[in-house]
Amino acid sequence: MNQRATHIFVVAVIVVSMLSFTGVWALFSRTFRISNYATIKTVGVEVYWDSSLTQLVTSIDWGKLEPNENKTVRIYIKSIANVPSTLALSTENWIPSNASLFMRLSWNYNDIVLNPGDVLPVDLTLSVSPSITGITNFSFDIIITAQA
Repeated sequence: MNQRATHIFVVAVIVVSMLSFTGVWALFSRTFRISNYATIKTVGVEVYWDSSLTQLVTSIDWGKLEPNENKTVRIYIKSIANVPSTLALSTENWIPSNASLFMRLSWNYNDIVLNPGDVLPVDLTLSVSPSITGITNFSFDIIITAQA
């Protein structure tokens, strides 16, 4: 076998080996995606998608999620309270109810006092547990409240 033929043979063996490994990996790997949706409820604040305050947030479609995945969205919270206030975040109405055992909503808000009319950019992060099982779709309500 000449040197060129040997080189082609070696490359072919490497390519076939890689394709075989990829095929075997595909047999043992499993993609697990979760469809979901969240509704936003507010008290004493308004929530927007943009800093210009033109697009109200009424719901969040988190897209498809995988186990052990975090997804973050940026929102803009405007205080419509008539006194200085801080914000509180909570969730409710998880469907299915056990979804809250495998998912956690957090934010980067750090107790800044908002005066009436103030606007604050905030990142909401939805984290999915690596041990989630049996949930293919879920929804929940996000509650953001201004507290005097």
